[in-house]
Amino acid sequence: MKYWVLTFCILFNCVLVFAQSPGGVTPTAWFKADGTLTLSGSTVTQWNNDASGATVHLTTTPTGNGTTTANAKPSFLTPGLNFNPAVTFNGLQGIYNGTALGSQFISNNNNSYFIVFSNVVSTGTSGVMFKWEYLTSNRISSEISTTGRWRSDFPTSSDQCISSTTVTTNAYLGTSLTSATADSLLINGVRETVLSISSSADNTQTGKIFMGSNANGAFPYTGYITEMVLYNSKIGDVARNKVQSYLAVKYGFTLGTTSNAVDYVNSSNTTIWTGSSTYQNNVAGIGRDDNSGLNQKQSYSNSGGGVVTMAILASGAGNSIPSTNATNANTFSADNTFLLWGHNGNSLYGNRTDLPSGIQQKSQRTWKTQLTGTGLAAQNVRVKFDLSSLTLLTVTDYTNYRLLLDADGTFATGATAIAPVLGNNGSKIVEFDVTMSSYSGYYFTIGTTDLGSAPLPLEFLNFTATQVENKVQLSWKTTAEVNCKNFEIEWSKDAQNWEKIGTVDALNKATGINNYTFIDENPHSGLSYYRIKQVDFDGIFTYSTVQSVTTHKQINVSIEPNPADDFLEIYNKEGEEIVYSVFDMNGKHIQTGHINAQTKSKIETEQYRDGLYLIDFLLQDESYVQKFVVKH
Repeated sequence: MKYWVLTFCILFNCVLVFAQSPGGVTPTAWFKADGTLTLSGSTVTQWNNDASGATVHLTTTPTGNGTTTANAKPSFLTPGLNFNPAVTFNGLQGIYNGTALGSQFISNNNNSYFIVFSNVVSTGTSGVMFKWEYLTSNRISSEISTTGRWRSDFPTSSDQCISSTTVTTNAYLGTSLTSATADSLLINGVRETVLSISSSADNTQTGKIFMGSNANGAFPYTGYITEMVLYNSKIGDVARNKVQSYLAVKYGFTLGTTSNAVDYVNSSNTTIWTGSSTYQNNVAGIGRDDNSGLNQKQSYSNSGGGVVTMAILASGAGNSIPSTNATNANTFSADNTFLLWGHNGNSLYGNRTDLPSGIQQKSQRTWKTQLTGTGLAAQNVRVKFDLSSLTLLTVTDYTNYRLLLDADGTFATGATAIAPVLGNNGSKIVEFDVTMSSYSGYYFTIGTTDLGSAPLPLEFLNFTATQVENKVQLSWKTTAEVNCKNFEIEWSKDAQNWEKIGTVDALNKATGINNYTFIDENPHSGLSYYRIKQVDFDGIFTYSTVQSVTTHKQINVSIEPNPADDFLEIYNKEGEEIVYSVFDMNGKHIQTGHINAQTKSKIETEQYRDGLYLIDFLLQDESYVQKFVVKH
């Protein structure tokens, strides 16, 4: 069996600097999935502590039964998070070291740790992500609680600081800070919980250090861990922000919120992103910081709703963004170079205000960039948009999209429009090449020169399609209507081929909310799709997103007399033929027939025995059953 020791900074030509540390802040323990691992196939047989001078590494398999407790080592996953690898635990895996002197990892009172993880365990099941422990009365740990929340214990198992946030399958950057009197938790740079404590740990004891489960396999974790950093001191706010910024850039985290904006800094404490009450949404970045061992060449926001990826990449359609950061052979030409971006929180949908010449519509969402350093002076940056979140949007020619860049965020004057270099109509991906150093600090968004082939649909507020009796009611709201003539209602049974079924005149009110309703009087039975085509007086049009509705139609038919003697008359009030079948109450088939649209037909019942019968009417894919009685 072959064993491979993977030191990623060697294999993939990263920038090597001695005494690297997260954010330039030296830790006592540093486990990272892109650090020093020993693999057997995809199994992690050893996970080294990459802190300077560290000698205690994770090497031992848990002693569980492999059914309810862990008895195997974890797996290596690439890519894991933001193009970087991860170590994954499947609920029956773990790795530990049984001889770990406490002073090598913690102090008796003041400690700090940072962990990047994604929990996929169901609520009600606990799991150990990281722990140093000498008996339950002496520990520091990071766990998922039975309530599905992140939990940190220090200095005993009874001192549990639990987050107010329930962790889902998203990725999280967790920070724990302990002192002699309190333990506090932060998630993605925002303080969550503070717990008062009164006892101390004893770091003179030799305990065990675990990842993924206890040494006996108990409390196995399900999820992945990409990086864990531990300090045997409560580091200050400046040092904490350095470490958090390093991890946020590397893994695509947004620190803080628009109401609690956080600056990002490099290892020298130079600001690389100025916290913004407007643009602190889906913040992501690429950058090089040799003191941190950071060389993040491609990145996206993993905070949910991020649609932009950027990468250092040679220009041209023949080049595409690699699947991992490590395999991206490009690099920054100078240390301490960063490019970060974040957006204003607006919808990705389009609008028709502040348009440059030749642009029919642009997104409501605007991104701001911040460039620090000189290492991107000559490099091309690939900017990739993923528009697949624009539901059921059909793109037929992505080349009509444009990347719009502007120095002050007012795009109608002075904006630069860049055509795509690559894209895919089916997946709704479009990519642009930019020398970002020429647009330092610029704002950007995406626009279109042709709404028909490269749409950016207007945002129709609360567009719904609902069955009301045998009809479908469409309701929608708009705002800021300018030069709007009417709305054409379109229907489709496959979301590909559309036909116009009606028109509603626009109110054309530029302020306030405009309410509209349209009734489809004769809807298709089964699954249908609807969209709204907004048409302007100048002939330019755009589409809403698509709404679907499944109608279950009650067939409009009547029978009489009931009870019947010699005959039963059926009146088909539908606009098309229906088929009927008669059954007795034992399920025996009696007869079948059909009735033309808008006609009456008789069933002779003089040969029927007295009793209860069922008649099943079939129209398209809909079935409607009525009962009738025969009594002679």
